[in-house]
Amino acid sequence: MCGLRHEIGAAILIVILMAFCVAPNPMVEYSSSQGFRGTVILDYSHGQDFDTGYPNVDHHLEGNLSAMGYDVIWARGGINSSILEGCTALIMGPIFGYDVPILQYETEAIAAWFSTGNKFLWVGNHGDFEDTLTGPHETGNMSLILNAVGSHVYAENGELWDEYSNCGEGYRVVANITCSDPFLQPIVVGVERVLTHGGTILYGSDSETPGMYTNPVTLEETSIENVYPLLWSSQGSYLLDYQDPEMLAHEDFTIGSFVVCTLELYAGVSGTGVLIVSGASPYGNNRPMFFDCYREYPLDGHLFVMQGIDYGIELAKSLTVPISTPSTSTTSNTNGYDGGNIIPMILGVAAVPIAVMLVLYAYWRRYD
Repeated sequence: MCGLRHEIGAAILIVILMAFCVAPNPMVEYSSSQGFRGTVILDYSHGQDFDTGYPNVDHHLEGNLSAMGYDVIWARGGINSSILEGCTALIMGPIFGYDVPILQYETEAIAAWFSTGNKFLWVGNHGDFEDTLTGPHETGNMSLILNAVGSHVYAENGELWDEYSNCGEGYRVVANITCSDPFLQPIVVGVERVLTHGGTILYGSDSETPGMYTNPVTLEETSIENVYPLLWSSQGSYLLDYQDPEMLAHEDFTIGSFVVCTLELYAGVSGTGVLIVSGASPYGNNRPMFFDCYREYPLDGHLFVMQGIDYGIELAKSLTVPISTPSTSTTSNTNGYDGGNIIPMILGVAAVPIAVMLVLYAYWRRYD
């Protein structure tokens, strides 16, 4: 009889393990396998490619993306429906000066492309100061793009400074706090220091119909559904407001840790887009986030940008419209499951093996 007990006990253990093994996994599998994985467009149409003395930086970005299986296209003649047709991702660096603004037909083309669903968009920004070489930095240009796709995140009309976490000067801010959300770790793994040179911070539009002037809130104090901060500045950073218009959600000279990059899930009209917004440019610019070293200061920007693009695309490919509104918790699920449904699903899957376990236990007690 002891042998029978051991056999029944082993059977119960196996059934319990099976119950959890077959439970659905809400995480998207991260992959960097070879083979064609999509087309990535990076915009050079609006001054992002001006000569900075670091011409190899964008070449390295292109080379890395190509090695990971992406076709890379540098858009030089504007953004339109033709160049966007069939592409998987669009990366937009900040627009410099008044000479090459974003045009209405471009924002309409981006919005139409993003609305088709399962697309990835990264919109970079810059501080609002006026550069002697390129003129005023216009966050308004990028806000037009973000408005068009229904973003809940926008760039503040200011500049971020940090006298402690930087690359030799306060305006060469090094963001050094990353998110702890488990499903977003593929973006921030190995990332501790990212350059946001002359950059700004982000604010949220806490509304079901978001816009750059619609219910602006700080992302440091307000949680917006499906919006996840990826990167923060240090606790010693502060804000400066150089020129009009004024900042919408923050105050001039505020000190603290600020959100400088976010990821939004279920974005766009389709509800299946993925959107990253950053207060600095991932490429181009005079000092992009992609730097792995600047003025002998080691950085992890190359990892952050590459992993952000790669994982963002993988998330966008996998998203389906959620059956019900996802929870506003700090941890998100990323392949169409509502976070609130995971526990009932697990219990449902486990119900049958639990019933079998109870029958076996009753049988065991009968012959004890």
